[in-house]
Amino acid sequence: MYKNVKTVSPPQSMIRTLGEMAGLLRRARLQDDTLRETLRILSHEISAHACFLFRKTYDPSGVFQIEAMSRWAAEEDGAAMTLCAEEIPDSIWKALEEKEIVQSEDFISGLLASNSSALFLPVFLGEHLSGFILLTGVQAANFTLEVETFLSAVISIFELWFSKMNESKKVDDLIDFVPIPMLSVNTDGITTAWNTAVEEMTGWKAHRVLGQG
Repeated sequence: MYKNVKTVSPPQSMIRTLGEMAGLLRRARLQDDTLRETLRILSHEISAHACFLFRKTYDPSGVFQIEAMSRWAAEEDGAAMTLCAEEIPDSIWKALEEKEIVQSEDFISGLLASNSSALFLPVFLGEHLSGFILLTGVQAANFTLEVETFLSAVISIFELWFSKMNESKKVDDLIDFVPIPMLSVNTDGITTAWNTAVEEMTGWKAHRVLGQG
């Protein structure tokens, strides 16, 4: 349970939305349309203008930055927003590290309508903050206890997906290390793995075939 979130039964519409999002994330991959559709559904449920999914990445020296895994916006210019770790106030980072849902009315003020907020939802992988969901253009009056409970459940769903993606990356790294051609296709006929040796043998890069039937 996330800090300051009390258990209140959300409306049936939100419960249905959680089920729809969970179903989409079961087959979502990084930067694909399924992941963007999940963010669109989340935005629509709480009337947000845009939704971004970020993860923390580290350089060889251990300094972290943030990377956009996916984004959705009601307007194209909203989806073009970029964000650096240094632009996020220390107070927000501290709250995220403490598993708090953060509401900020002055963050990215140039992109937000009056009387609207940015919401930061922390996403943990194990005991570590792995990333966050950023929702912009949320009307402050809409941030009710029911919505907060709903968002706590959303965080849990994305944490399961982060864990799944982390395990998939470990498997992909292992397959890519193998010097013989290796590929895999799931039961739906979709290509899910395509290592460097297959690229060299066929001349087809992985990004052209992964996710294709």
